Amino acid sequence: MTKKNGFTLIEVLLATVLIALGFIAGSVFFYANRKNLYNARLERYATWAAIKKIEEIKGKSSLQEEETTEDITLGEYNIPAQLIVSITEPEDDQLIWKVITKVEWGNEEVSFETYLPK
Repeated sequence: MTKKNGFTLIEVLLATVLIALGFIAGSVFFYANRKNLYNARLERYATWAAIKKIEEIKGKSSLQEEETTEDITLGEYNIPAQLIVSITEPEDDQLIWKVITKVEWGNEEVSFETYLPK
């Protein structure tokens, strides 16, 4: 009886399927990771825009009650977003203004609330 060396067709097909599944799993992992990084970067740009607006408001010599909306773009992606600012006048016994900044894009939103002295 002679001994044959090599692989059977079933072994080759099984190895090919296992390698293909490994490549598919790896590509799904990298796609999900890239998508999460993209969303995190957009959230960071939105956070910076909201904080920048709060700092602008802090620099004003006087505040007035208002609600404004302005169109902005987020970072190098130029994603359209809206920056909404709401300034609420303090009540008689309070000495602070309530300032809310919110950046909305797509179905996402970043919101900050701060208080400024009267």
